[in-house]
Amino acid sequence: MKKRRIVIFMGLFLSAILVVALAGIFFMRGGEKTKKPETDTEAEIRETEVQEQTTEGTDGSCTFLSLGNIYYLLPEEEAGFKEQVRDFLKENGMAADTVTALGKVEDDKASPKGTAQFYLQLDDAGRSVLQVRYEKETGKFSIAPYEETIEDIEDYGGMKQPDGEATEAAPEYSAQGTEPIDFGLPQITDPDGELSSMGDMETLQNNLLIFLNENLEERRLFYVSSFEKTETGYEVVLEFETSRIDGQSIEVKYSDGRYEFRWR
Repeated sequence: MKKRRIVIFMGLFLSAILVVALAGIFFMRGGEKTKKPETDTEAEIRETEVQEQTTEGTDGSCTFLSLGNIYYLLPEEEAGFKEQVRDFLKENGMAADTVTALGKVEDDKASPKGTAQFYLQLDDAGRSVLQVRYEKETGKFSIAPYEETIEDIEDYGGMKQPDGEATEAAPEYSAQGTEPIDFGLPQITDPDGELSSMGDMETLQNNLLIFLNENLEERRLFYVSSFEKTETGYEVVLEFETSRIDGQSIEVKYSDGRYEFRWR
């Protein structure tokens, strides 16, 4: 009799466990069926969050490297500079995943005036190079395509341009020929009007033309990068619109009706 009670008790106990297990399975399946489906808006938000995570560490459409080589660029100015570069690439139909500031610099650090020149290289198919000009007196940067080839560019932290796709170097002007070519008077862009306010620009242009012809230099387009009045005249630095390979500009000193030109 006692054994029979034990058997009945064990049977009831096992039945209770089975009922609980079945109830749990039913509850879990019911919860899955009632789970609210994700809406289109929620899916878009989740996709945006994933994209933001995957682009972390980049700046817009390109990553910038070694900007410390542009030593006039202050930390608080970096965001604006990057935006300026991105706008330039967009306006000129260029694209890059990485923009690297090269170690190549042309600058007279001892002078608080004038223009410093830096270089950026893109990782596009042609390994394009951009020239960045920094005007010391205005504190502004300007960007232009660099149409010349940088020799040993790897030494400056850049990548060698692939054969056949490298940016072709701008041809040096040649004075050789059977007849002299008249390129006209030099044209000087004077945005602040300081130079043109000092006197006869045509006389300056004629004297500058003589200096250019003597040095077999046929570029004729300039802009004023620095200007300073003196007691007897003025001193001005003229930059070539199309830079020379050696990066030189022309310094003009005018005093008591006399002009003095020299390479700078």
